[in-house]
Amino acid sequence: MTTNHFEYPAQSIAFMFIPFVMNGKAGKVFSKVMEDARSAVGKYDDLTEAEREHVMNVTVGRLMQGLSIAYKTTFTCCGAHVEARGIHNKNTGIYSLLVRCNNCGNYVRLSETGSMEKCERHEMRMKEVTLRSARQLAGLSESEAAKALRVTIKQLRKWERHPDKMRYSTALRFRKLYGRPFAGIRFCWLHKEKRGTGFSPLVGKDGIAVTA
Repeated sequence: MTTNHFEYPAQSIAFMFIPFVMNGKAGKVFSKVMEDARSAVGKYDDLTEAEREHVMNVTVGRLMQGLSIAYKTTFTCCGAHVEARGIHNKNTGIYSLLVRCNNCGNYVRLSETGSMEKCERHEMRMKEVTLRSARQLAGLSESEAAKALRVTIKQLRKWERHPDKMRYSTALRFRKLYGRPFAGIRFCWLHKEKRGTGFSPLVGKDGIAVTA
């Protein structure tokens, strides 16, 4: 896997967080990363308290920025993008991340203590992206994705331009490789019955719904 298409370190951090944001484990990962960051900074005995605080703030700032990008890239609410920002409680020293929809007030707050607070009037939806964007968010180049799928780059590009041309079984392979549910990739035929197959793309041949 490669992250060459990311221009800034924070975006590389976002790439690492996206899978955990999608499966609801971002809170636990955020808590663990913060614990490791505090432990690492605490080992620098030659730093003054002010210098140690500065290093921690820079580290946490980059981490928060990456996590914010991950949430804004992954979720949408009320048809609008969600906003995310880091919060530092000076009284307790605890860092947290607030993900909020400015339209309806829906929010999720992650704390470095591992807790997650929600106020959801309705569930935030995973943002639908193109097949090409799904590949990029998974950190895969064209050659890497083509190799994993055992197809040519030319065929991969054809599917990215016309995702409605692929078979249901092929879409399943993309879903597994990119780590996104069907609802997170724009396959065009998602809610339509695929011509000539006799079943909906959301329902397998055995009649079991496939939505994740």
